Amino acid sequence: MSATKRVDKDTAFLGALYTKNGIEADGSDTNIDMTLTPKGTGQVVAAAPVVVPTYTVAGAPDATLNAGALIYVSNGDAGSACFAVSDGTDWLVLSLGLAIAAA
Repeated sequence: MSATKRVDKDTAFLGALYTKNGIEADGSDTNIDMTLTPKGTGQVVAAAPVVVPTYTVAGAPDATLNAGALIYVSNGDAGSACFAVSDGTDWLVLSLGLAIAAA
């Protein structure tokens, strides 16, 4: 695959670019949503760990504009790292627990 390939209008990724690092939104707008929609009862599956954006409490985006979004906050749980989910009003802490272990 070339470094960048414009996707033609007959594909499912209208308005996107394939790049060597993945699929990127294309266009002149500042904010462009991207949706992955499986067919039927299919799932969106990642073959590697999913990385969400990292913020500090002070730098977190407006929760009222991001209902249902998931972010990682480096200092969001009383100074400790946590995931947070927007309920449309606030970012709600999902506290991280113990390290994973087999037994």
